[in-house]
Amino acid sequence: MKKQSVIVILIFSAISITAYQNCSNTAFQAEMNFKASSTDVTGASVPVCRMTSADELKPKLRYSWDYALDVMPTYKQVMASPVVGDLDGDKIPEIGFVSYENTAYSSKGVLRILNGKDGSSKFSISADNLMPYASTTPLFVDIDGDGKAEIIYIHYLGQKVIALNSDGSLRWELPLDFTGMSITSMNDCRGGFAAADLDGDGKAEIIAGSWVLSEDATKKGYIKTRLAEQTNGCYTYAASLKTQSNSDLQIIGTTGVMDKNGNYLWKYQKAGMPATADLLPDVPGVEVVVTGSGFFSIYNGLTGEVIAMKELSEHSDLICRYDAAGKGVVGGGQATIGDFDGDPKTLEIAVATGKSLTIFNAKGEKIAGSVTQDCSSLVTGLTSFDFNGDGKPEIIYADEQYVRIYEMDGSNNLKVIWSEINPSGTLREYPVVADVDGDGSSELLVVSNNMWASTLYTTQAEKDQAALITGIRVFGPTVKDSWMPTRSVWNQHAYFVNNVNDNLTATSSNFINGFTANAFKRNTQKGMFQASCVK
Repeated sequence: MKKQSVIVILIFSAISITAYQNCSNTAFQAEMNFKASSTDVTGASVPVCRMTSADELKPKLRYSWDYALDVMPTYKQVMASPVVGDLDGDKIPEIGFVSYENTAYSSKGVLRILNGKDGSSKFSISADNLMPYASTTPLFVDIDGDGKAEIIYIHYLGQKVIALNSDGSLRWELPLDFTGMSITSMNDCRGGFAAADLDGDGKAEIIAGSWVLSEDATKKGYIKTRLAEQTNGCYTYAASLKTQSNSDLQIIGTTGVMDKNGNYLWKYQKAGMPATADLLPDVPGVEVVVTGSGFFSIYNGLTGEVIAMKELSEHSDLICRYDAAGKGVVGGGQATIGDFDGDPKTLEIAVATGKSLTIFNAKGEKIAGSVTQDCSSLVTGLTSFDFNGDGKPEIIYADEQYVRIYEMDGSNNLKVIWSEINPSGTLREYPVVADVDGDGSSELLVVSNNMWASTLYTTQAEKDQAALITGIRVFGPTVKDSWMPTRSVWNQHAYFVNNVNDNLTATSSNFINGFTANAFKRNTQKGMFQASCVK
């Protein structure tokens, strides 16, 4: 027997204990929706539980970055995901991203740090010796645990790593050593660096492409390890592929999985962008999903055994074009993983394949899709979030034309429930969901660039509107607090909830991911249980 009830869930975390209610169990398109409310264990108030209409859940623009008032205002295009976190410990999160000029997305960028509360500029880094690569995502992490986070990124020439203090002052510069390597530059760093406490000593290491970096007692960076994988990109991160407490972290690369010392444990049969989640609870360990080069693969994370491998061109509706050999070309950006169909016994994998936002099951079978336009880069990412608290996350994706929110129905139909013009030439960027102002409520961050807006749309009205959109925009619900609460953290390109603490220190074991909603590139309240609704 089903009944409508309000449930109070305690969120246990290494950092804090929070209590809140959630009685939402309605799709965006439904007529009525309950919303959560209570007080947390500190006595702080959270919104009153009341009926909320579906219209009140719809995204509404909160603010956009005013590049005209910032330094170097011609550097206004953005084609890399932002990050969010409280850099200076003042309880107001900052937003970090990189912007570039005109169409120079492989050249110089300007690092921008905004006040998350109102979008005003806190500082920009535009000195030539410190300018980031134009289409990279910076990393926020508290390296030494002093309560203030650092900002770490690749210089635009791809030869050195730069670390800044929370106020934008230089902390250190570290030249990279390419001696004996097959690469001579990190000139494809269109993802971003990742942080992890690989040694379990309370200090973060930085995974920067083919290297693991650390910091000494004098707060100077140094190269700790060179990985077996050699890459000019920066898409590698750390995760525990075991589901036991205190398990060592592994390094998840684009060609295989390595131990914390950088040695291969096993290699992929097809290289690509990795994502990790416990797709098969009855099988020991966490699975690795790899997308790219026209293939979709699932591996056993502990053994490297192939669970599924699909050549995506077997689906004719996914083919963007044909190469010189007559082979169908299909894209594959980094996946987001979650329970998209509402069946808690299964997880689904969402991938932007260029011509479609495509959903796969844990067997690698295509189960749903929706037409998109991104046959240019073929590598855009995406994210997911349970906005309305019904236990089934929505998927957020931005192609060349629009940012859209999708929801799967009970028949595995993928429906667009909201869309907004959002031009982009597209690379590896994706939207982000985080609490950007520290009030406990979630917001949606979307980047854009209008350098080719006139070629992306068919109607003049859309072209005219798109020509006015560039930079970064922050959306919230039409009525404040109508979306589920979330963290004030999204600190790196390869983000998942348990790779970073709320204070931006890195974790040394993230096995707890198996007890949460089991998601990759999806934000949620950090803890052992996710808010859900009983109906």
